[in-house]
Amino acid sequence: MSKFVKGLLRAELEKRITADNVTDFIVISTQGVDGVDNNIMRGKLKGKGIKLMVVKNALVKSALSNLKMDAATAIFTGPCAIAYGGDSIVDVAGLARFRLSRLKGRFLKARFWTAKVRKDFRRCRAGPSCRV
Repeated sequence: MSKFVKGLLRAELEKRITADNVTDFIVISTQGVDGVDNNIMRGKLKGKGIKLMVVKNALVKSALSNLKMDAATAIFTGPCAIAYGGDSIVDVAGLARFRLSRLKGRFLKARFWTAKVRKDFRRCRAGPSCRV
């Protein structure tokens, strides 16, 4: 990918973050989720007003740095998707865990970011005993 294209993608990502007024989000890994399950999960999340965006780590780190959210760049490792929106970040985390728990044998790897505090959630088996 050329430097020009990366600049365009970073600018678009910054625009989406500022337009949606994203100040807190949860970073989840959807690795291993097939296309059909992914579409079902995205549809259910969209119905609740939650957006899920798969991102390239280098681009999102650069975009967040430009938006003065440097502390959030540390939580982007491995395959990442950002979930944000809804009534609160707690709703986003709970619904994302619930949707991923419907996919048998999947693991939820989540990191939580808010403007006030950042917490790492342990890797847990997505199921009824998992507390996210």
